Amino acid sequence: MYEIPLGPVAHRDPWLLGLGDRLRLFHRRSIRVAYFSSRPNNSSFRYRVFAMAQIINESDIEVGASWFYQSDGAVLDEVFRTADVVVVHRSEYTARLEELIRSAQARSIPVLYDSDDLVFEPRLIPLLLNTLNQPLPDDEREPIWMVWFSMIGRQRATLELCDGFIGSTESLIEHARPLGLPVHHVPNFPTREQQTYSDALVTSRRDAGNRRDGRIHVGYFSGTPTHVKDLAIASDGLRRLAAKYPEVVIRLVGYMTPEEAGLEGMGSQIEQVPFTDYLNLQRVIAETEISVAPLQANAFTHCKSELKWFDAAAVAIPTLVSPTKSMTSAVTDGVDGIVVRNHEWFTTLEELVENDLGQEIGTRAYESVTERYAPSRNLSAVLNALSLPQGGSM
Repeated sequence: MYEIPLGPVAHRDPWLLGLGDRLRLFHRRSIRVAYFSSRPNNSSFRYRVFAMAQIINESDIEVGASWFYQSDGAVLDEVFRTADVVVVHRSEYTARLEELIRSAQARSIPVLYDSDDLVFEPRLIPLLLNTLNQPLPDDEREPIWMVWFSMIGRQRATLELCDGFIGSTESLIEHARPLGLPVHHVPNFPTREQQTYSDALVTSRRDAGNRRDGRIHVGYFSGTPTHVKDLAIASDGLRRLAAKYPEVVIRLVGYMTPEEAGLEGMGSQIEQVPFTDYLNLQRVIAETEISVAPLQANAFTHCKSELKWFDAAAVAIPTLVSPTKSMTSAVTDGVDGIVVRNHEWFTTLEELVENDLGQEIGTRAYESVTERYAPSRNLSAVLNALSLPQGGSM
């Protein structure tokens, strides 16, 4: 494990502003972009709403952006009627949301639907549930069917009300294309806070000589136990690696337990790190010599973004990835990441442990993510998706 002199940071989600502050952001410039989401969270909302609004507001253009929630109530009428563009972030249908969308459209204000997951195709619900390790009960009255068909069906209903689609990957866009709507690709990218702290962590670690404590940590940054089938792809290779090298420690970060991961009984060679906020997660990743991102191969996972690669790349840590479409598009195999087939996990990990722990790949990943995923690099894609000129005047 790397020893990093720079400590954890006190963190508060920067999007947790009061309504008054969000309205001031909305009205501060002549062109107004309103992002709507049912409620905020530190995952999809962070990338698809806050990060987008943040780079708009930090730019020297006449476009301002803010974000609003279902709980903002009557204020939403004014927002939807006075925006120049509205973006609805993966929100389930309600009659109130339809009313707001139609009020904007009646004033020729375009309303776009944004998503970073394939959550709008009801026919793929069985595949989605299976991927997430959820039960597929025979009884039609089981609540899981009602919950998921309601959720995905309502997402689809919202999408069909909108005038265009913004997706985080090309594969995701292909699933929206049959609707006949204009489609745009805007990748996920880190917030300014995440980029700044990640850069500081890399500098701190390098200034300390990339000093390590003698153990080799291989990390899986899962978030939730719904990824157990993904990790299962690599679990045998991880077990074999730990058996061969006593200095190897498998690091599970998030809510997944060793038992859920199929890595029980490994004693001191398994380490569970509790779920942490997204900024301090970067420090946990930066301590970890190798990151693994195994993923099943199906229509749902091919639409997922390359987040697990660029989060680690942001702190110059090499990542072993499965060959999903987004990962093979983002990663140059053997240069800024390593693409691993299902049968190759042990041999690939073994090679890294025997050599330089992928430090050179981590360095090139850092250079790549800085060049391609820095927030400022994606402003043009955001403005293009919103049909706003780069100079910000209409």
